[in-house]
Amino acid sequence: MESLGWTRKHAYSWGKRRMMRCPKCERRRAMRIIHVDEKGNPDQPLGLVLRKVLALQAAIWMALLSVGAVVVTILIVVGILAAPW
Repeated sequence: MESLGWTRKHAYSWGKRRMMRCPKCERRRAMRIIHVDEKGNPDQPLGLVLRKVLALQAAIWMALLSVGAVVVTILIVVGILAAPW
């Protein structure tokens, strides 16, 4: 990809596909983008990508749960969710 002039800094993907022109047959088609190092080995193995995605999802869920806890606490203090006893 770098030979084509494209650089994706800090990008994580596994099996990303883009519409590109095939260098062999000159047709436009969805081609898979694989990140490799100088030796041809994948520099973003599946395990690394999964860890990044799961860490991001965990951070999002923790933020949502924190906001929910604050909202419930405020509603209890105001008296909207006060217990009937």
